[in-house]
Amino acid sequence: MNPDEPRDIPDETLDRYMERTIGARTAALDDQLYAAQLHWTRMALSLADQAMEHEGISEDTRRRVATAVVFGSLDEDEAIGRIQKRAAQIERLNRETPRLIVTPELAAELGIDVTP
Repeated sequence: MNPDEPRDIPDETLDRYMERTIGARTAALDDQLYAAQLHWTRMALSLADQAMEHEGISEDTRRRVATAVVFGSLDEDEAIGRIQKRAAQIERLNRETPRLIVTPELAAELGIDVTP
């Protein structure tokens, strides 16, 4: 995208989300499902924004709607705090949860192929 071109509301909103959400940019590149969901969200936001613009909805209101849809809240800071809290909880659970070690015997018993 040309940096001199005006950005549309959905792109600006999704870019803010990607910048403020830990791991979002990496996931968009490495996770095909996340990338597809991001693409669908961008398309849906663009269509909704076009419809609101056509109906004469102000740009400020359209930005607030896009923020509420993408961040799950009208307050970005509150939403990012909630996302970071959830990420910290997941990280803590990952550290504290014992791991199941699958031995070749257990894998055979469960019918799991563990060969690389």
